[in-house]
Amino acid sequence: MRCARVRLDAAAGRVSYDLVNRGNTVLEPRLAVRADGLFGELLDRKARKLPLQLAPGRRISLTEPWASLPALDSVDVRLTVTAAGGVREHGDASARFVPWPAVGGGAAGALALTAGGVVAVRRRRRAEASCER
Repeated sequence: MRCARVRLDAAAGRVSYDLVNRGNTVLEPRLAVRADGLFGELLDRKARKLPLQLAPGRRISLTEPWASLPALDSVDVRLTVTAAGGVREHGDASARFVPWPAVGGGAAGALALTAGGVVAVRRRRRAEASCER
Protein backbone atom coordinates (compact mmCIF):
# COMPACT_ATOMS: atom_id res chain seq x y z
CA MET A 1 0.00 0.00 0.00
CA ARG A 2 1.10 3.54 -0.58
CA CYS A 3 -0.18 6.85 0.76
CA ALA A 4 0.20 9.30 -2.09
CA ARG A 5 -0.49 12.97 -2.71
CA VAL A 6 -1.43 14.35 0.69
CA ARG A 7 -2.95 17.83 0.33
CA LEU A 8 -4.02 20.33 2.94
CA ASP A 9 -7.01 22.38 1.74
CA ALA A 10 -7.28 25.26 4.19
CA ALA A 11 -10.23 26.93 2.48
CA ALA A 12 -12.35 23.80 2.81
CA GLY A 13 -10.94 22.78 6.21
CA ARG A 14 -9.81 19.32 5.21
CA VAL A 15 -6.85 17.07 4.51
CA SER A 16 -7.13 15.16 1.22
CA TYR A 17 -5.11 12.08 0.38
CA ASP A 18 -4.94 9.10 -1.96
CA LEU A 19 -4.40 5.48 -0.97
CA VAL A 20 -3.01 2.97 -3.45
CA ASN A 21 -2.90 -0.79 -2.91
CA ARG A 22 0.21 -2.01 -4.73
CA GLY A 23 0.06 -5.48 -3.23
CA ASN A 24 -1.88 -8.60 -4.14
CA THR A 25 -4.27 -8.86 -1.16
CA VAL A 26 -7.32 -6.87 -0.10
CA LEU A 27 -6.41 -4.37 2.62
CA GLU A 28 -8.51 -2.88 5.40
CA PRO A 29 -6.53 0.28 6.20
CA ARG A 30 -6.30 2.16 9.49
CA LEU A 31 -5.52 5.88 9.47
CA ALA A 32 -3.86 8.16 12.01
CA VAL A 33 -3.51 11.92 11.41
CA ARG A 34 -1.14 14.27 13.21
CA ALA A 35 -0.50 17.98 12.63
CA ASP A 36 2.23 19.99 14.34
CA GLY A 37 2.80 23.72 14.07
CA LEU A 38 5.36 26.19 15.34
CA PHE A 39 3.33 26.58 18.51
CA GLY A 40 2.83 22.87 19.22
CA GLU A 41 0.47 20.04 18.36
CA LEU A 42 -2.65 21.08 16.45
CA LEU A 43 -4.27 17.76 15.64
CA ASP A 44 -3.74 14.21 16.88
CA ARG A 45 -6.21 11.62 15.68
CA LYS A 46 -5.32 8.13 16.82
CA ALA A 47 -5.41 5.24 14.34
CA ARG A 48 -8.93 4.22 13.35
CA LYS A 49 -10.22 1.72 10.86
CA LEU A 50 -11.41 3.25 7.60
CA PRO A 51 -14.81 1.97 6.42
CA LEU A 52 -13.51 0.41 3.21
CA GLN A 53 -11.62 -2.46 1.69
CA LEU A 54 -8.91 -1.59 -0.79
CA ALA A 55 -8.57 -4.21 -3.53
CA PRO A 56 -5.19 -4.90 -5.21
CA GLY A 57 -4.32 -2.29 -7.82
CA ARG A 58 -7.00 0.15 -6.63
CA ARG A 59 -6.58 3.83 -5.80
CA ILE A 60 -9.02 5.78 -3.67
CA SER A 61 -9.17 9.48 -2.81
CA LEU A 62 -10.38 10.38 0.68
CA THR A 63 -10.62 13.43 2.92
CA GLU A 64 -10.38 14.05 6.65
CA PRO A 65 -12.20 17.09 8.08
CA TRP A 66 -10.18 19.59 10.10
CA ALA A 67 -12.44 22.35 11.36
CA SER A 68 -10.07 24.12 13.78
CA LEU A 69 -7.37 25.30 11.39
CA PRO A 70 -4.92 27.80 12.88
CA ALA A 71 -5.07 31.47 11.92
CA LEU A 72 -1.30 32.00 11.92
CA ASP A 73 1.12 29.08 11.85
CA SER A 74 3.36 26.86 9.74
CA VAL A 75 1.91 23.35 9.85
CA ASP A 76 3.27 19.89 9.02
CA VAL A 77 0.63 17.17 8.60
CA ARG A 78 1.54 13.49 8.72
CA LEU A 79 -0.80 10.66 7.80
CA THR A 80 0.09 7.14 8.87
CA VAL A 81 -1.76 4.28 7.17
CA THR A 82 -1.45 0.74 8.46
CA ALA A 83 -3.03 -2.59 7.54
CA ALA A 84 -2.74 -6.23 8.56
CA GLY A 85 0.43 -8.01 7.56
CA GLY A 86 2.82 -5.28 8.67
CA VAL A 87 1.79 -2.72 6.05
CA ARG A 88 2.75 0.80 7.16
CA GLU A 89 2.99 3.93 5.02
CA HIS A 90 3.33 7.67 5.65
CA GLY A 91 2.24 10.75 3.77
CA ASP A 92 3.26 14.32 4.56
CA ALA A 93 2.05 17.81 3.67
CA SER A 94 3.01 21.30 4.82
CA ALA A 95 1.15 24.59 4.79
CA ARG A 96 1.54 28.12 6.06
CA PHE A 97 -1.46 29.95 7.43
CA VAL A 98 -1.34 33.74 7.29
CA PRO A 99 -4.33 35.98 8.02
CA TRP A 100 -3.87 38.10 4.89
CA PRO A 101 -6.67 40.60 5.65
CA ALA A 102 -5.07 41.40 9.02
CA VAL A 103 -1.59 41.63 7.48
CA GLY A 104 -2.91 43.90 4.72
CA GLY A 105 -4.74 46.09 7.23
CA GLY A 106 -1.66 46.36 9.42
CA ALA A 107 0.52 47.24 6.43
CA ALA A 108 -1.98 49.86 5.27
CA GLY A 109 -2.09 51.34 8.78
CA ALA A 110 1.71 51.45 9.01
CA LEU A 111 1.89 53.10 5.58
CA ALA A 112 -0.69 55.70 6.60
CA LEU A 113 1.22 56.49 9.81
CA THR A 114 4.50 56.80 7.89
CA ALA A 115 2.92 59.10 5.29
CA GLY A 116 1.33 61.20 8.03
CA GLY A 117 4.70 61.51 9.79
CA VAL A 118 6.45 62.58 6.57
CA VAL A 119 3.80 65.23 5.90
CA ALA A 120 4.02 66.54 9.48
CA VAL A 121 7.83 66.78 9.34
CA ARG A 122 7.73 68.64 6.00
CA ARG A 123 5.15 71.13 7.29
CA ARG A 124 7.18 71.75 10.41
CA ARG A 125 10.36 72.34 8.40
CA ARG A 126 8.54 74.73 6.06
CA ALA A 127 7.12 76.63 9.03
CA GLU A 128 10.57 76.88 10.64
CA ALA A 129 12.12 78.00 7.36
CA SER A 130 9.54 80.77 6.87
CA CYS A 131 10.05 81.99 10.47
CA GLU A 132 13.83 82.28 9.91
CA ARG A 133 13.35 84.50 6.86
